[in-house]
Amino acid sequence: MLAYQNNKKGISIIEILVAITIITIGLFSLFSLTNFSLKARSHNERNIMAVNLSSEMIEAVRIVRDENWNNISGLTMGVDYYPVQSGAAPDWQWVLQSGSESVLGGQYLRRVLFEDVSRDTNDDIEDVYNFANDDSNTKKVTAKVSWTEAGVSRQIEIVTYITNWR
Repeated sequence: MLAYQNNKKGISIIEILVAITIITIGLFSLFSLTNFSLKARSHNERNIMAVNLSSEMIEAVRIVRDENWNNISGLTMGVDYYPVQSGAAPDWQWVLQSGSESVLGGQYLRRVLFEDVSRDTNDDIEDVYNFANDDSNTKKVTAKVSWTEAGVSRQIEIVTYITNWR
């Protein structure tokens, strides 16, 4: 009878070790899931910020276009520009300067690129520019925002077309 009681003590030590192992594995899994969630959240926040910065550039380009189409048609195609506010509030206006702009403490680099557009016989925009079919009243606008995240270069692009609608 005495030997039987000693085995019961040994079994409870093994049960405690198994329980500690299961709890440790559970906590490690929970920690890994939390770490992954935080990284995913940070990645999504950076992507959303980049999309917002790109959208702001597109809106600034539309405002510049609305003021005078020559502000757009007079730009050098294929060169990077960025929007800046010119003048004093409340009378400031958007203008486009050549180059790229570092924003939010240097975390993001943004620029907008303009390209000429040509149209085919159906008046559809052609994939490749054809000088013979140039549409001087339409420009392709590509807003690009780039940043580095965890040592990896990332970039968001928004492409749209603007026209001289006046």
